[in-house]
Amino acid sequence: FSLRFAVGVLRWRLGHAGPLDPVSVLRVAWSSDDSENWHIFPRKTSGRLVRMDIPEITREVSKDVQGLVDQLTLEPLAHELWREAWDQRRTNPRSAMLIGMAALEVGIKQFAARRIPDAGWLLAEAPAPNVARLLSEFLPGLPHGDGGPFKAPDAETLETVKKGTTIRNEVTHKGVRRIQPATLRIVL
Repeated sequence: FSLRFAVGVLRWRLGHAGPLDPVSVLRVAWSSDDSENWHIFPRKTSGRLVRMDIPEITREVSKDVQGLVDQLTLEPLAHELWREAWDQRRTNPRSAMLIGMAALEVGIKQFAARRIPDAGWLLAEAPAPNVARLLSEFLPGLPHGDGGPFKAPDAETLETVKKGTTIRNEVTHKGVRRIQPATLRIVL
């Protein structure tokens, strides 16, 4: 548990993707040279291939992670959901889109609840309003973690959020069966 917890906190602090369980291998896959098209090895295949993206862990990151671990600070649910969506983007694209957009909504609501404690109950109980409007109209001006105000995302990011919302709604309400991998990757 301790290793999983510490690695989870480190990945959260670095904004690093990866499988939900960072210390077990659930499947072995290979990719040619594009790192986008992965193929699962059959279960009877044997061998040892290791590919790891090792981020730079600066003294500041190390100090932050140690403080979070000492305080038993859990990785936020929104980040866990985003990693789950990212992990499923190739095998379950529709689920990945639904989970990814849910991660965005959860993250926005939890951020706002931390900044406006008196509104926490309402934010937790009410359905999420239009996410693009939350990002562009509601959150700007709220204090950010560094003390400065939250800044609205740029127009391109807001368009991506709107596209993700539209696709999520089409999957949920119209039963759309296919999502373009490139679009999913951009939205996530």
